Amino acid sequence: VTARLFPYFRNEKKQHNGYFFLLLVVGFVGFFVFLAVFLFLKSWLVDISLAKSALFVEYIWYLVPLTFFTLFFFLFDSFYTVLYNSTFGTFLREFFMRVLILVALGAFMLQWINFNHFVNWYVVALCLPTIAMIGMLVKQKYFVVKPQLHFISKQLKGDLFNMLGFGFIFGFSGILMQNISQTFLGAQVGLSAAGIFTIMYYLGNIII
Repeated sequence: VTARLFPYFRNEKKQHNGYFFLLLVVGFVGFFVFLAVFLFLKSWLVDISLAKSALFVEYIWYLVPLTFFTLFFFLFDSFYTVLYNSTFGTFLREFFMRVLILVALGAFMLQWINFNHFVNWYVVALCLPTIAMIGMLVKQKYFVVKPQLHFISKQLKGDLFNMLGFGFIFGFSGILMQNISQTFLGAQVGLSAAGIFTIMYYLGNIII
């Protein structure tokens, strides 16, 4: 939606007609929808995973901060990109985060930290890019939470909802296709088998 419709909002003097406020609203609505679904399904997820994937059950609450920070990173990165700043988000996600995870993995392999510390480090590594992105947006005065709903015409509102609906269906179906196999495999067989399957899945994508 941001890539497609932001040009209609672009106006630096008018703080892009309140687009950042819309971004935050959609992000928080999406997160609270996730939270409601997660709380509703949590007991079921625990039940199907307890026997074969006890570690997943132990760390299941990490899904909440991971979802929150991942969601807002992609929202803020898309906003920062349409402001002609595409490299910072890529650096954070593709280099900075991966270096942190690699350091954590090395420390775990060398037995300098235990598995619980590794998981905590991993979660922090996934959350830090969002914090860095917020800091950059604040520094450059793009973090402006000021609604300007009067700017949104009836036609623009229709375009927004159409793009949101299409984006949700397209994004959800893609994520579902990528992850449903690993999820159910982990629940039925175990996390080790799911890990092996996931590695082979990505290798297959590389070959393709």
